[in-house]
Amino acid sequence: MILSITLQGRRQVIDIPKRNKKNNEYSVLFADDLVTFFIYNKKGNLENKINKYTNELEQWLIKWKMKISVKKSCSVVFSRYKKESDNLNLKIYGNRIVSQKEIKFLGIKFDSKLNFNILVDEIKERCNKRLNFIKILSNKKWGLNQNTLGNLYKSVVGSILDYSFPCLNSFSENSIKKLEAIQNTAVRYILRPQLIIVIICQKLVLFCRLPQKVKQHLFHFDSFTEQHASNVVHHEAFNKLKLLTVSNRLFELSERYVGTGLSHSIPLIVILVEEYKEGFESRYNLEYLTPLCNCYLTISSFFPET
Repeated sequence: MILSITLQGRRQVIDIPKRNKKNNEYSVLFADDLVTFFIYNKKGNLENKINKYTNELEQWLIKWKMKISVKKSCSVVFSRYKKESDNLNLKIYGNRIVSQKEIKFLGIKFDSKLNFNILVDEIKERCNKRLNFIKILSNKKWGLNQNTLGNLYKSVVGSILDYSFPCLNSFSENSIKKLEAIQNTAVRYILRPQLIIVIICQKLVLFCRLPQKVKQHLFHFDSFTEQHASNVVHHEAFNKLKLLTVSNRLFELSERYVGTGLSHSIPLIVILVEEYKEGFESRYNLEYLTPLCNCYLTISSFFPET
């Protein structure tokens, strides 16, 4: 369960009440946005713990003459078996905190089931609007070379995809394909007509190698070459534009993020890694993968086994 609160006014908030109870409660503060996680199985425990925490917040706010924006505050219960009856009765300043099915924090939209389908659809919509920009500038009359167009793609479209790297392990295969399709479209705009020629030639080579009986079934041939054409796009994107596939790029960012967090001793990263190494159940349960599952080698380099 997540409680998200927005503070009105920005003062010294270093001593704001937070939670850091191993495996159960955590707080994250960024500027004037405070998010606190509570991990419990029973609804009663959740309500009591959170209401006790909000009471502490109220006392701290009164002390420093600050306010919380109740309208911008909300709660979300994360569960794969969530029912409407799971909504909690949480209050602050005597006003009930609204329960939502999704929440946006630092640009990432979290849905109650943590499958991130809503986030992927939002990313796709934002990227498609910017792909039109790439399509227009790829016209010869603008005189832009492939390297320039590739850098434009990385800046205006790739940056949106990169920002979703913490959610990589929660993305379904279908979601990854949607993100890959965005990059493939951009690559086709940038490298045409050379890429089209390469794909056609590759298809012809495959077609010539097929037995005569198979050649008669062109429908099956088209479906057979679809994946091959996608592989050609990925190959050309890497060779000419230095673009990794979206899944490999997000994997790389996950490793860099965890490695940087450990090298600079960022508290939240250090805590999560320590729990991961100690065998915190959800870190090893394949149903609840986290970015740390991709970073075993990076983590091992900081904590060598003895």
